[in-house]
Amino acid sequence: LAYDWVRCLLEDTEGRIWAGTGLWGSGAPPSGDESRWQKGGLSCWDGDHFHTYTSSDGLAPGMIRCVQQDREGNIWAGTWGGGVSRWDGVRFRSWTTDDGLGSNRVFSLHEDRDGYLWLGTLGGGLTRCDLAHVITCTHTDGLPDRGVVSLSRDRQGSVWIGTWSGVCRWDGEALIPLDCTFGLYVYAITQD
Repeated sequence: LAYDWVRCLLEDTEGRIWAGTGLWGSGAPPSGDESRWQKGGLSCWDGDHFHTYTSSDGLAPGMIRCVQQDREGNIWAGTWGGGVSRWDGVRFRSWTTDDGLGSNRVFSLHEDRDGYLWLGTLGGGLTRCDLAHVITCTHTDGLPDRGVVSLSRDRQGSVWIGTWSGVCRWDGEALIPLDCTFGLYVYAITQD
């Protein structure tokens, strides 16, 4: 593994296990000390060996907070401070705030039924992209908080967004906040 702290896991469609790693356990870094959050990596267990990728391989720098496979088989890794990277099986390509992301601290990833990639960021709200167009949603769009920590899709195709201050739902056209949950830290969302 790139580092001992495993922050997220994914089993891809080929049965490989991807582990997003990084230094630090939990909580925020001491004020002014972001350098420790910049050490992370993505490791892939293929059944026989680990293959490990870091910033020296083109992966965006930073602790890996989330990993997602899209419908085309690409592996996406959200980082703490480096934006998001896509592994296409050959090389990494990365996107940051310079490309329109709300923040370079990507805490959650989700692909919706239409193929849009959703990124939950810390401090930058919610970003939806299709690689050609990037849209970022914040308070003015109905997002309860700019800290988006969880994303999930229900059977009807709505995307559910968990934030530091409640939950809302994307119905395909707009964000719909659920008033009863404002003030709640929503770390995970699932449908039974």
